[in-house]
Amino acid sequence: MAARPLLVTLVVLALAGSAHVTAAPPPPAGPSCGGPGAPCVHADEAPPGVDLHRLPSTEELLAAHPDAAEPASPLAAAALDCDDDGTSGPRVQLIYARAGDTVDRFADVLPLLRADADDADALVNVSAGQAGEGRRIRFARNARCRVDVASVTLSATGDDTFANTRAELRDQGFTADNRKYAVFVDAAVGICGVAQLYDDDRPGQDNLSNTGPAMYARVDAPCWPTALLHEVLHTLGAVQKSAPHASRAGHCTDEQDVMCYPDAIDVVMTLACPDADVGQVDCNHDDYFSPNPAPDSYLAGAWNVADSRYLDVGAVPIAGPDATLTVPASGPAGVAWPVQVATTPADELADVAWSTSRAGCSFGDPTAATPTWICPATMTGTAQVTAAVTDASGATTTVSKTVTLDETADRPPALALTASRERLTAGERATLRATVTDSVSGAPVYGMPVTTWALPAGASSWRKVATVASSRRGKTSVTVRPSANTVYAVTSPPVAAWDSAVSAGRSVGVRTRVTARLADATRPLGTAVKVTGAVRPAKDGKLVALQRRSADGWKTVASARLDGDSRYVVRWRPHRRGTITLRVVRAADARNLRGRSPARDVTVS
Repeated sequence: MAARPLLVTLVVLALAGSAHVTAAPPPPAGPSCGGPGAPCVHADEAPPGVDLHRLPSTEELLAAHPDAAEPASPLAAAALDCDDDGTSGPRVQLIYARAGDTVDRFADVLPLLRADADDADALVNVSAGQAGEGRRIRFARNARCRVDVASVTLSATGDDTFANTRAELRDQGFTADNRKYAVFVDAAVGICGVAQLYDDDRPGQDNLSNTGPAMYARVDAPCWPTALLHEVLHTLGAVQKSAPHASRAGHCTDEQDVMCYPDAIDVVMTLACPDADVGQVDCNHDDYFSPNPAPDSYLAGAWNVADSRYLDVGAVPIAGPDATLTVPASGPAGVAWPVQVATTPADELADVAWSTSRAGCSFGDPTAATPTWICPATMTGTAQVTAAVTDASGATTTVSKTVTLDETADRPPALALTASRERLTAGERATLRATVTDSVSGAPVYGMPVTTWALPAGASSWRKVATVASSRRGKTSVTVRPSANTVYAVTSPPVAAWDSAVSAGRSVGVRTRVTARLADATRPLGTAVKVTGAVRPAKDGKLVALQRRSADGWKTVASARLDGDSRYVVRWRPHRRGTITLRVVRAADARNLRGRSPARDVTVS
C-alpha cells in the first residue's frame, strides 16, 4: 500500500514581509506519528496579533501586500521567462476556494494571490542563486504566463476542516498525480496554514514527495499573504526529521528561515543566519534545500527539495546588481586602505557584506559601502578582497579583487612611548603605552610587533620586558612594576614593508618603600618611643632616619642601620608632652629615589 502523507498544521506570521514569529505562549508538543508515511496532524497556536476567527476585509488583504498588482510584484520583476507551456508536467496549482454561503472575492484578491506566488517563486530562485544556480517553482500558468489560480466553490461545510476541503477538491477533479494543490481558502475558521508532508528522507527522484499522488496545502485568509511558500515547501518534502536542525514536526531550528520556528514546547531556536531575510529558503543550505550540496553533507545523501521535479532545475539565477569594486592594487600592510563598492544604478545597493581571504585582515565596518581594510604589518603576499552586494529583491552579486602587500622593508614607522606614572613607590605598577604610526602619513600601524625594553639604574644592558602587536589604532600597552629607577624604550623590527624603529627613552623614578610601626601609641614622658619597620628594595647596612614634624618642617631626631633583612629598630626619647608626628625616611641613592613611611602619631603624657 502506498504511504500516505503526513499532515502538519503550520503557524506562519500573517504580516507582510515576514514568514512567521514564535507564538506566545510556546506551542504545545505535537503528537507522535506512526512511522514513515503514516499521517499525523500537528496544530499550533496562532501568531500574536492574528485572529484566526476574524475574516480580513478585502481592503486589509490588499493593504498587507501593496505591490500586489498586475503584471507582477517587485520580487517577481526579477523572475525568469515562463517555463514551456505552463501546464505540462509536474505543477503547483493554486486554487481560490470559498464556501457556497460566503461572498465570492476571487476577482478582487486574484492580483494578491498571484503576487504571493511570484514572491515565493523569486525567493526560491534568490536562495538558489546563493549557490550559483537557479530554481523556480513550477506553478501552473495561463497563456499569458501568469500564475493560474482556479476558482472553486465548496459546500457550506467544505471550509470547516482541511479534510473536508481535500475531499471536496477531489470530488471536483483536483486529483492529478503530478500536481501539488495550494489552496487559498477565503475563510476564518481557526486555521492558519496546513500542508501534507511525507516522512521520507530518501534521496533520488523516487522520493514520495516527488512522485505523487496529489498533495494538498491550505492557507486561510487571516494568514494571507505570507504562508504560501512555507506550505508549498512542505508538500515538496521540507523539513525531514533526520535533518541536522530538524524540529519536532516538519520544521527547523536555525533562524532566519522560512521553514523554521518552535513547533513544540521543548524546541530551542538558534539565530544561525542573523543577516538573512526572513524569507530565506534553508539557512546555510544544510537542512532541506541546497542546489549544490557538498559531497559529504546531509543533503548529498538525503532528500533535497532543490532536486524536486516541481522546481525548474534549469532556471537561470536571478541576476544581482551591477557592482564595481574599488581597491588599491598594492600597498603596505599595517595601515588601513580605503575600499569601496558601488552599484549601477546606485539605489540597487541594499546590503553589503565584505570578506577577505587572509586571516587577520579585517574591515572597519564589514557592512558599509566604503569601509577601510587592514592587515597586520607583518603580512606579505597577496590577499583577496570581496564584496557581496544584495539588492532589494534579495539577489546578490559578488565582486572580488586581488591586492598585493608590499614586502620591501623601507617604510619608516614612528614610535612614541608614554608612562602612566613618572614617579612611583617600589611595588607599585605603571602602564607603558606605545604608539606606532606611519611617519609619512601619520596613520596608525596595525599588527606591528612592538618590544618594550628596560634599563634599570646600575644595569649595563637593556632587558626585554614584552613584545605586543599594535592594535588597529597603533597602540600597545604593557604593565611594569620596577624596583629601581628605570629608563624604558620601545623598538619595532624590520618587517614586510616597514623599516625598524626606536622610540625615545622614558624614565620612571622609583621611591624606596619604607614601612613604620609604633610599639606603643602612648608613652610616658621620659621613656623612649620605639619604631620598627623595613625597607624595600633591600638596602642592607644602610641608614634610615627618624623624623619629627615641627613648625619649621621635618627634623631628624634619630637614625638606625638596616640589618641583613633590611629591617630596622630606632628609638627616640621625647622631651615634652603632647602628640608628636613621626616618620621614617630612607635617603635617595643610585638606584632609588628618596622614600618615606606614612606618618605615625604618638601621645606623650
